[in-house]
Amino acid sequence: MKRSNVYRLIEGEREYQSFDPHQYGQDDALRSVADWVVFIEAHVAKAKHCIYELDEKKACEEIRKVAALAVACMEHHETAPRLTDEGGATNGEG
Repeated sequence: MKRSNVYRLIEGEREYQSFDPHQYGQDDALRSVADWVVFIEAHVAKAKHCIYELDEKKACEEIRKVAALAVACMEHHETAPRLTDEGGATNGEG
């Protein structure tokens, strides 16, 4: 799958997650980084269970949710860019 398609999946998941900002009882902007990590860990645990059940398709659906939750966290909390990696590539900003 092309990266651009992966990003579209993540964007679609974010749109779904943010459809009702109060669906989990709190505005996302008020959530701490720790809250987001807990949500991410819960979905990673679900993905692991799917793998145990030999259901890679469902596991990937959980990974899509994990990716979108990570994006949500960074939307609400300042995140420093990667300046360069070991190969010298930049973070794409510049």
